[in-house]
Amino acid sequence: MKKLSPPYLFSITIVVFGLFGYWSLNQNGLAFPLDDAWIHQAYARNLAQNFEWAFISGQPSAGGTSFLWVLLLAIGYLLNVAPALWSTILGFVLVLACMKLAIHFQKEFSKNHIFPLWLIPIAVLLEWHLLWAAYSGMETLLLAVLVLLLMTRLKQIETSSEFSFQTWLLNALILGAAIATRPDAITLFGPIGLFLVFSKLGQIRKLIAGLALILVPMLVNLPFALLNLQNSGSLLPSTFYAKQAEYSILLENSLLMRWGNMGAQVIMGIGVLLIPGFVYLIWTEIAKRRLVLPLFSTWILGYITLFAVRLPLAYQHGRYMIPVIPIFLVIGLLGSYALFERFIKAHQEFVSKHVFQGIILAVLCVYAVLGSQGLNNDVVFIEAQMSATANWVEKNLPQRSRIAAHDIGAIGYFAEPQLSDLAGLVSPEVIPFIRDEDLLKAYMNKNNVEFFITFPDWYPSLSANLAILYQAPSFTVGNEQVEGMSVYIWKE
Repeated sequence: MKKLSPPYLFSITIVVFGLFGYWSLNQNGLAFPLDDAWIHQAYARNLAQNFEWAFISGQPSAGGTSFLWVLLLAIGYLLNVAPALWSTILGFVLVLACMKLAIHFQKEFSKNHIFPLWLIPIAVLLEWHLLWAAYSGMETLLLAVLVLLLMTRLKQIETSSEFSFQTWLLNALILGAAIATRPDAITLFGPIGLFLVFSKLGQIRKLIAGLALILVPMLVNLPFALLNLQNSGSLLPSTFYAKQAEYSILLENSLLMRWGNMGAQVIMGIGVLLIPGFVYLIWTEIAKRRLVLPLFSTWILGYITLFAVRLPLAYQHGRYMIPVIPIFLVIGLLGSYALFERFIKAHQEFVSKHVFQGIILAVLCVYAVLGSQGLNNDVVFIEAQMSATANWVEKNLPQRSRIAAHDIGAIGYFAEPQLSDLAGLVSPEVIPFIRDEDLLKAYMNKNNVEFFITFPDWYPSLSANLAILYQAPSFTVGNEQVEGMSVYIWKE
């Protein structure tokens, strides 16, 4: 099979996408594997229904990380589609877009090579991180698609050596959209800017394209930046600072260990097998004085380093690293085939390539099954802990109760209390003392908190000796039994 026709590609995507989520859907229905997804949903609902940028209606805040993702989610509320269903539809579309872009990039790159056109889109479809992200309700897969789109467009420019102002204007718009998806996408200025600097364009054309790359993303993100400035006093979302403060203890590990933990998330699964091909292809591109792939490979290393230095969170299947996975996957597969072309003898090529394809597909399928189990386990945990607690609060506590909580996603979405966020996402004033329980206690008393919601072991001092109104089922972490999320009556 040389290539997949669009109808066949669409059909097989539906089958694989459905099978990946079937276990979780069968047990839980459509639900999110992360509590953070409900934060996006709360902002989207308030934007669509009340035209306000707020987590809790009437309380403007800067806790929304992704402006563009919230806009897309808000469309679902305007269309009156269930939140999890609309989010999953968007995830399915993004998986399709990722596959289509991978095909375009492969065609652009491999004009003088013989690669099976079916393998890369199928590999993208079966990559378990991307499928998990499609069900997660989060923005990381959207950023992955935009990064792959930019790399594909720059490769096309490199191949054609043509200048078009419209082309660079569109590149600037895509870059602006990427930054509006996640602020850390500002790092994409690096590979795109260097590509422009070292391109063969004349100085005037470089200047025009450069101005577009600077001004257009600024204009695209200006409304979001102004909202953040108005609500928190900073141009960036409060989550940017809150997450770093909450997990600052991880910075006590060595930089090498942090980098290794973050990098391991990118190659966990099929990625380990693709490292030689990835390195080989980058090396050959450098030898041919081509810029795009070496620049984006450097961006991958820089992106991993950025999180290793500032936010080394490898939890939730390395979700912060998902934006780099599609380009690593595409480059690694193309490089692996290039290795075959160079080092495998002609009479061995047919057998070797088919063995390689079989190994790739087998590993992808194994990890897709494991990823499906992981999705189910994640959803079960969120439903049993955060969602169940939020539903209890909605039904049993007075409306607009004064609540201090950590985590806030489902609680804020379903119960809509007057909320003090102990994680600092929508209460940035907490960030300077986010791990100090004595100062948090004073903060809660100052805000006349009535109820306190958390996992008991997160705040042992604050939760000690408080009366429990509700407690979710306990769960096991390793060999340890952990008490479930609890609703306390707060007392001074």
